[in-house]
Amino acid sequence: MSEESKPPQDNDHKKLGRELDLFYIDENVGKGLPMLTAKGMAIRRELERFIIDEEIRRGYMHVHTPDIAKLDLYIKSGHYPHYKDSMFSPIEVEDEKFMLRPMTCPHHFQLYLSKPRSYRELPMRIAELAQLYRFEQSGELMGLQRVRAFCLSDAHIICATEEQAADEIGKALDLIEYCAGVFGFVEGKEYTFRLSLGDRNNQEKYYKNDAAWEKGENLLRGVLENRGGKFTEIKDDAAFYGPKIDIQMKNAENRRERS
Repeated sequence: MSEESKPPQDNDHKKLGRELDLFYIDENVGKGLPMLTAKGMAIRRELERFIIDEEIRRGYMHVHTPDIAKLDLYIKSGHYPHYKDSMFSPIEVEDEKFMLRPMTCPHHFQLYLSKPRSYRELPMRIAELAQLYRFEQSGELMGLQRVRAFCLSDAHIICATEEQAADEIGKALDLIEYCAGVFGFVEGKEYTFRLSLGDRNNQEKYYKNDAAWEKGENLLRGVLENRGGKFTEIKDDAAFYGPKIDIQMKNAENRRERS
């Protein structure tokens, strides 16, 4: 039995979304393209104010970048060669190809590169509430959990040294723990940390630089170990460009979703 055909539980967000008039998905608009009602938008607006104010308080600079960019940008960043199956098809305009963005990484780094920088400016914390678009398969779409258009509180932190990077990663995890705590979520109970590692031998899936992978994985592992909490390590689940720390968050149905 598929997720969509199961009888809805009382805490099913799709059922609550209809009953409380929070969001609506219309076949005429498109699968995986939810629309928020006025009530749903009121909730989103409070969440946006909360996270923007908290990030600014912690030294993040909020920016705004376009929802699309030239295909060349994603080829340059490596996202298109490694991620194109999860991107919408290119849009051709005046003999140039553009992409609906699935992430803000290339935009934020182009902002950073827009003028000469000094090491004294680092760490630089660039943040944005960004509208993103990902081509999820039809069978994977589900309510607001798996969609093709969504807003993400996204940030990129540019550091000068490994020590600075380790410190900034710890501060980012502090922010995550603080926000989770505001909503009553406790580490180890409602959410856990996971270190997602690469595969040195899989050059088709991952960027080839063994020394950088070793350095990145050790740095992230060290940060998690120094925090004293429990975490698991999963091989062959990193981003194409490097290892990452994933937050496995329990949903209302007691299943873990990656954040």
